[in-house]
Amino acid sequence: MKKAIEFNQPTEQLASSIGIKASSIRTRLCKTGSYFGLKPQKLSNGRLLWPSDSVGQLLEEGRGRGMKLVFDFDDIWHRQKRGSLEKTFAHVPPKHLPGYDTFAYALLVLLSDGKPYSTREIMAWLGRDPRSARQCLTNKTHGYWLIHNLRKKGNMGLYQLDDGHLSGDAQDDKKARNQARILLARHSLNQARRESERLPVASERYQNLTLDLDENF
Repeated sequence: MKKAIEFNQPTEQLASSIGIKASSIRTRLCKTGSYFGLKPQKLSNGRLLWPSDSVGQLLEEGRGRGMKLVFDFDDIWHRQKRGSLEKTFAHVPPKHLPGYDTFAYALLVLLSDGKPYSTREIMAWLGRDPRSARQCLTNKTHGYWLIHNLRKKGNMGLYQLDDGHLSGDAQDDKKARNQARILLARHSLNQARRESERLPVASERYQNLTLDLDENF
């Protein structure tokens, strides 16, 4: 008989277990209806309780592929001493490689084999939400690494490092970085356009609400 799942983990406890802020969990739950597939029970007082095996569920996909469950910087340090990552990216300017004790470095280690990884798999490797590490790699901080999201629908992304970074050719790497800069600029432009289009509608809604409240006060 299958054992019933217990919901006994407060949001703060789950957040502490995976190294993120409780507000990040609540925000994603509000936006997507779950936290990477995890759904809590909501008590009558509004408090959320998560499954007792929440961390195990988040790491399940990673276990299936034989990946590390929690990222260990000491292990990465030894890998760096052997030169595995630096050898792979010998054609890349050193300034673009993150420090070995950062989650951006850990993410780059994972993606350096050229395979696609889901958000859940990356969480299993890092032991935390990968968004911040991914942003550090793809923006100016580390020279605009080009990371493709192959699954743009649904809650879970599927991320793969562009072949240009892995070809061993400095010019291919440069082209990939230029493409990443263009995509980032295009995203910023589209976001600005959406926000500018929202402004008149939001302004009109606010003014109508204010007038309505004044009239019915």
